[in-house]
Amino acid sequence: MKKDRLFRAWQERLRDIIHQWEETKRDEGVLLRGVPLSEAEEKLKQRREELSLSEQDFIQLSIEVRDRQLREEKARKQRGIAGVSAAALTIITTLGGTTWYQYKQAETNSAIAKYYSQAFIEAADGNKKGALNSFDQAVKLNPNYAINYFARAFVRDDLGDKKGAIDDLNQALRLDPNDATAYYNRGTARRNLGDNKGALDDYNQALRLNPNYTNAYYNRGNARDDLGDKKGALDDYNQALRLNPNTADAYYNRALVRSNLGDKKGALEDYNQALRLNPNDPDAYYGRGLVRSDLGDKKGALEDYNQALRLRGEGAKKQKK
Repeated sequence: MKKDRLFRAWQERLRDIIHQWEETKRDEGVLLRGVPLSEAEEKLKQRREELSLSEQDFIQLSIEVRDRQLREEKARKQRGIAGVSAAALTIITTLGGTTWYQYKQAETNSAIAKYYSQAFIEAADGNKKGALNSFDQAVKLNPNYAINYFARAFVRDDLGDKKGAIDDLNQALRLDPNDATAYYNRGTARRNLGDNKGALDDYNQALRLNPNYTNAYYNRGNARDDLGDKKGALDDYNQALRLNPNTADAYYNRALVRSNLGDKKGALEDYNQALRLNPNDPDAYYGRGLVRSDLGDKKGALEDYNQALRLRGEGAKKQKK
């Protein structure tokens, strides 16, 4: 169940990125890169049947662009062309924006760019420890650049070092206290460590800086729910769905909260929406079955339990018990 919840949270982040990609008229700059792409590629191999066709296509396109850039980089090296690779420049632009070019230490920045390029190639190849070492070198070259810590935090988090990721995000926020994404990611790392109050504080900061941050509303709703604030969680899920009405997990979690608050009909509507967007979610079928049973629709409940069992097999039986 924990793995499925983590998968759904990851899938929700993916859908939010796809939504941004479509809003920017499918700009290649929004495609997955580096560690996020490596993770998505793994999910595509392991749980393809749980991904929609649009999600599969988005991941596949990101892989094709990455492979194309790697081929281009290899060709540049073979021709002996000096300088920073196109892939590294894309990473730098994505992470640092125009602030990167405001630094006067051109030689140091060039060296950092090479470590960035190396780190993301290593991550794409599954060598996460090698990627971490490359980011370590970038931090040593410039310990006062927030993006260095921010990037290293992603690799540490992916390696399971949540505390190390938080330490890096603390440094990033010390250097750049107006980074909504850093607050959001620190909040997520804190929540994974069970610090829901700290996570709530970080999500509040992220939303203060970016009041249209869909994922921050969604995850703040999760933190509030874990803290027992069902009404606050409901408000956040409402905001997340207002900003992105195609978020299956937000419907699913709002259904849980509505059911706990006694709004069974509202919960049923949310489960219907969740299954419309993700028709292969056994948890949503199981949850809808419970609500239907509470509403007296025993036949409908039986149909949903059968669907959950079909999709999950023996795992659904254990969950029901």
